[in-house]
Amino acid sequence: MNSARQHVFVEMRPATAKIQKTNLELEKRVTERTAALRYSNEALRQFAWAASHDLQEPIRTVATYSQWLSQIMNGNLGARESKMLATIEQHASRLNQLLAGLRQYIQVSDSGQHSRTSVDCNAVVKAAIWNLQAMIQENGTSVECGTLPTISSLELPLVQLFQNLISNAIKYRSADPPVIRIAAQADDNCWVFSVQDNGIGIDPKYSDYIFGVFRRLHGSQKSGTGMGLAIARGIVQAHGGSLWIEDTSDGRGSKFVVALPSGNDGNEPAR
Repeated sequence: MNSARQHVFVEMRPATAKIQKTNLELEKRVTERTAALRYSNEALRQFAWAASHDLQEPIRTVATYSQWLSQIMNGNLGARESKMLATIEQHASRLNQLLAGLRQYIQVSDSGQHSRTSVDCNAVVKAAIWNLQAMIQENGTSVECGTLPTISSLELPLVQLFQNLISNAIKYRSADPPVIRIAAQADDNCWVFSVQDNGIGIDPKYSDYIFGVFRRLHGSQKSGTGMGLAIARGIVQAHGGSLWIEDTSDGRGSKFVVALPSGNDGNEPAR
């Protein structure tokens, strides 16, 4: 019996060695592919950053010269020519906005690399509201905010996160004055924030599409670069969290949900 077991063991050696060799080869390939992907992503990020800066000057030149031409030809241009110059200025301004959004998106992708501190989310939302004061007043917006927690995070990206979600709610308002409700509740080892509005809402089939870069559902009907929600999701992901949109119970408006780690090393979220 012992002889038989030894025989089987001897026969299994080549098979075991082959499996181990295969596993080592697979691990090596995965490591190489991961390194290549990181290099490719970093190269793409650097190219996008450089291009966004290098394109600023020619776009600024186009805008400046079109404005200058419009001024010196004041009263001497026909309606068609004036409309053409106005179109050039509008598109130059649009390009500048897109480039600024692209740079901000790249910055957000690096935000998770910095050390975090305790951040009072009540102060964060107040700062976001203050930054949007003109837009809020112009649209007769009401922002209702419950008591929010203090979490381990980065303050400035969080301000940008709530600022983007609030401005998005105002931008896609209905005929009624915008009403935005912000709340938070503890859930396991994270805090779940919600930003709900009474706007025109979003078709569920676009629930993933809207978070893409330069994605806009209403085209030129609504101002913006199509970067706001992409930047918001990038901020949340850099913090190790998730951002998604839920259907509202009454079929109107939108409800964006943000889940962020509490940063308490497995303990209950601090209130």
